[in-house]
Amino acid sequence: MWIPDIIAFVPRSVKVAAVEHFGPGKRKKVFVRDRRIAVFNDTGKFYAVDDTCTHVGGSLSEGLCEDGIITCPWHSAQFRLSDGRGIGEHAYRSLITYPISVKNGVVEVEIGDLI
Repeated sequence: MWIPDIIAFVPRSVKVAAVEHFGPGKRKKVFVRDRRIAVFNDTGKFYAVDDTCTHVGGSLSEGLCEDGIITCPWHSAQFRLSDGRGIGEHAYRSLITYPISVKNGVVEVEIGDLI
């Protein structure tokens, strides 16, 4: 049996919410297979990152979001929403970030799906 050397990575969009129901300061947790993704509207700009804090696994979608920074509610690890980079104490590594767009008035996150 032949097994290919390359695994295709196909982008796939996941609908999050209608823009009119996802105003500034709102957040939403999205489940896609084994992934938990936190989506934020930080003063009108949308971001999507892993929902799991790299310190002990707290849900970042439950944390404080201000000025492009998300703070974990468990031990105050902080991450930049723009690139997932950890800043300050307890942010052991960066978060995965996901491209996000608005299509036909709906906020969508692009994730990859192995085929």
